[in-house]
Formats: sequence, structure tokens, C-alpha cells
Amino acid sequence: MREWAISPDGWELEGYPDTFSLKDLEGKEFIDIGGEKRRIRDLVFCKHRWEKRTKKSQSSGGTYTLEENYIVTYSRKFADYQDHIREKKLERARKLLGNPGKLTRTNQRDPRYYITEMSMTGDGEVASEKLYEIDEKKIAEEKKYDGFYAVTTDLEDSDLSLIIRSNKQRWEIEESFQIMKSELRTRPMYVSREDSINGHLLTCFMALMVYRLLEKKYLNEQYTCEEVLSTLRDLNITYLNGTNYIPSFTRTEIVDALAETFGFQPSREIITQKYLKKFQRVVNSKKSTKLK
Repeated sequence: MREWAISPDGWELEGYPDTFSLKDLEGKEFIDIGGEKRRIRDLVFCKHRWEKRTKKSQSSGGTYTLEENYIVTYSRKFADYQDHIREKKLERARKLLGNPGKLTRTNQRDPRYYITEMSMTGDGEVASEKLYEIDEKKIAEEKKYDGFYAVTTDLEDSDLSLIIRSNKQRWEIEESFQIMKSELRTRPMYVSREDSINGHLLTCFMALMVYRLLEKKYLNEQYTCEEVLSTLRDLNITYLNGTNYIPSFTRTEIVDALAETFGFQPSREIITQKYLKKFQRVVNSKKSTKLK
């Protein structure tokens, strides 16, 4: 079942009669479907099959046979998200290698999950002390399942689109909470009064909403949350002389995309105070809202 679930062949797409091979999609950003150019990262592919399973009844203690529909989805965006989360944990795991005293837990959500203990040296001799290293085999095994999500159901409904959309929403909700905790720094909280806690959470949720609008409507989901927010935080300018300023950041593709969205280009050789005030007047005007 596991081999069938992650096999590259036999994937379907809602509304299209043909099947797809994930191998044929490697290295491609877009695919032509029915004469329409579609971005692969936005698509959710699926496959399913019915299997009989024997289960034990909790009430009678006997067994019964149930036919269930195994539904597997694949999303490149979900795969990128899982890879991003893993890299974050690996970054923390590498830092922990310098402090072996803390390497005791093996929970899959913990960075220590990727650290293995060695009792022998590379020459095959017994080590006098415990040695720790990143478990590359465990990482490779986990990567095989990036982008895949599986559920089972006994509902005899030929339309799987509702289940597929629900699965997509589930991991996107998980991603939103991850963004809240990491990039938007929802926790730890340094306030204790109820009104302060509510204000802190409201600010974080509003920031998440603005980011999601920016990501989906204007940036076409081309960049990760970490890339967007780190770019915004680094958009500094330095006072030069008189009324002149110069950029103190590197111009990148994301900078240009943000400049196009908000109508303000900070990547100029010289930024005058007059230009800054002009943009400030635009921001303060009633028609300044760009994310409609």
C-alpha cells in the first residue's frame, strides 16, 4: 500500500480524465491541461482504491470486514512546506550537536529526532565516548513522503473533491499556526493581563491575514513566508547627507515584487526626502489601500 501510495504513476486531477506521472512533472513549473496553462505548485493530484480490512468490534469483541477507500493526495506546495519545516528542525539539531547533554528525546516533532548516537568510530573501533551525528538515512526516508497525504473512508461517494479540498485546508491551517508561532512570534508572550493577551493575539492574526492576502493575491505564492518577512525587515535605508538616503539592502526579485505591489521602489541609487514624503502622502491618503 505504501509503495502504491507514493508511486509516481496513476495520479488524477479533478475535472480531467487523463492520469499524470509525477516523474514527468519534475523540473517543470507549469503544465498544459486541456489547452490551459496551469501552475503545478497550485495543483493537488490524487489517487484512490478500495481495500477490504478486517477489524475487531469494540462492543461484541468479534471481527468484521469493512471495505474502505484509500485516498492519497500529492501537492508540490505541501512538499515544499514539509521540506521547509524539516530544514528548520535540522538547523536546530545541528546546533544541539554541540551540547550532547541535551540529546535524549526522539519525538518526531523534536529536532533531536534527526540525531543518532554512535558507539563505534569510523574505523570500527569501540568509541570511548558517545558520538552523535545527523541521521542522513532517516532524513532520506522521510523525504520520500514529502507532499503526500492519505486518508481512508467507507463513504461510498464517487466525488472525492470534497475530501481532497478538506485535506488541503488541514495542512494549510497547520502551516498558518506554524507561521504564527515562528515568523510572527506569537509566543512566548510577555504580557499577563487578559486585554493585553487579546491585543497581542489580535495583532498577530491581523498580520497573518495581511500576509496571506499578499502571498496569494499579489506574490502568486512564489516565496515562503520566511523569505517575504525577512525581506521586509531588511528594507532599511541609511542617511547620506542633506536630504539624501541610500538603500542598505540587496535588491532581489522579492524586493521588486513587493515594490510593484505597493507602488514604492526603494531600490534607487539615491532616495531623496522629497520622494519619501511623496510616498508618505500616498500612504496616508484615503485611497492608499493596495490590498483590496
